Amino acid sequence: MTFQRDTGTVSVWLETDDTAIKVDQSNPILKPSNAPVPAPAVPVPPSNPLDNAQVPDVPMLRRSTRQHTESPYIKILRAGVGTHDGREGDPLLPKGIQAVVTEGVEDEQALMAWELDNESTVFALLAGNAEAEGLEPSTINEAKTRPDWPKWEDAINAELKSLDDAHTWNMVERPKDTNVVSCKWVLKIKKNAAGKINKYKARLVVRGFMQQYGVDYDETYALVARLASLQLILAIAARHDWDINVFDFHSAFLNGKLDDDEVIYMELPPSFEKQDRNLVARLRIAIYGSKQGALKWYQCLYGTLQDLGFTRMEADWGVFIANIAEHLLILASHVDDCTITGSSSTLIKAFKDEIGTRF
Repeated sequence: MTFQRDTGTVSVWLETDDTAIKVDQSNPILKPSNAPVPAPAVPVPPSNPLDNAQVPDVPMLRRSTRQHTESPYIKILRAGVGTHDGREGDPLLPKGIQAVVTEGVEDEQALMAWELDNESTVFALLAGNAEAEGLEPSTINEAKTRPDWPKWEDAINAELKSLDDAHTWNMVERPKDTNVVSCKWVLKIKKNAAGKINKYKARLVVRGFMQQYGVDYDETYALVARLASLQLILAIAARHDWDINVFDFHSAFLNGKLDDDEVIYMELPPSFEKQDRNLVARLRIAIYGSKQGALKWYQCLYGTLQDLGFTRMEADWGVFIANIAEHLLILASHVDDCTITGSSSTLIKAFKDEIGTRF
């Protein structure tokens, strides 16, 4: 039974199994009614406007029918006349150069193309660019083909002299069933702030990836000052208006001596090729490239700083302090680069002079 109240009238719906009878109730009498009851409306879901949308046909993309041609410069490179910078093993086309240009701009391309009369002009131009830009040769054989080979030769001889002065190795007979690592020359050009060539540097590097763990190396971790520690040191120096000095060590790794139980055999460098091939070098120094080279250098530096009165900080083993009378010196090391500051400029200068006599 449901009730529906109209204005001044109460309508009562009496529902049975087959019919529903409406009874109008005007206070206080109810009057029955035989009017049929409409069926309840079924909700219709809203229509989706995309159901009847027309999807247009997408035409298939076609390849461009424009004809292409290569510039004279690209043709010369592709013909194998030379490379873009004269270095061996470089890609045929320099980075950023497109292999083709569109038709219709041949005149403009011709104006921009190099005017190359013969092959000698090409090689002369490439050699000139290499020398002007200070490109570094990858091997000694490549350096020998360059006009600045005498400078590289002087740098190699200077490095060999440093190795000999440090008594870096002993020449011994090649042992049997023993790991022997090879070495190579790394040639670098150092430039000044203006970008001009300042120095030719040659360094003999052992191929440490050929070393075997437990055979010719064990520990390798080398400690350096943390960035947060260096920032704190600089903040303290700025707060107290202290002098800050930065310096590095020349051929630092040549000071890291190997222990007696550490044995590394190395092939002789290319400059010793004419000697007996049955001879190899037993290293006394952990030279550049060796697995334990950085660790041996840190141990050497730590021992020297202890002799000079410095104490290693427990929170950061790359930071050292020294209390001399009423003054304080703080030093942060990062491999072979050091930053030192303190309350006395005289003590800083005296320390640098003393450390210079030891390395």
